[in-house]
Amino acid sequence: MTFYVIFFSRPRIFGLRKPNATVNFYLSYIFPPYPMSKQDIINAIADAAGITKRSAAASLDALVTLITKELKKGNSVTITGFGTFKVSHRAARVGVNPRNPTQRISIPAMRVPSFKAGKTLKDAVRS
Repeated sequence: MTFYVIFFSRPRIFGLRKPNATVNFYLSYIFPPYPMSKQDIINAIADAAGITKRSAAASLDALVTLITKELKKGNSVTITGFGTFKVSHRAARVGVNPRNPTQRISIPAMRVPSFKAGKTLKDAVRS
């Protein structure tokens, strides 16, 4: 579970007149759509399949390793109904140095992993 803490110390935004007054509010919010961690995925696999967490972790690691090896070779991996992992080629381009915006830097061409969602996954998310 992820907790986000927001800290305010500006009296003017709360309508207080004293500029020297410091208002400290600590607000904790739990945002319902928090990202799933690897451990959360392992726990969900273990519960759904009725296996141990160690077996679920080994299965997840094997899947990630297999996908990584195939992408390194330049192959694509398709899981029917879920989606396709593939390698995309990003062309070389000229970028801007964020520390010195007047300086141009060249970004080399590279291969990047990409994912295209399958129809079943798209339909599940849309409904």
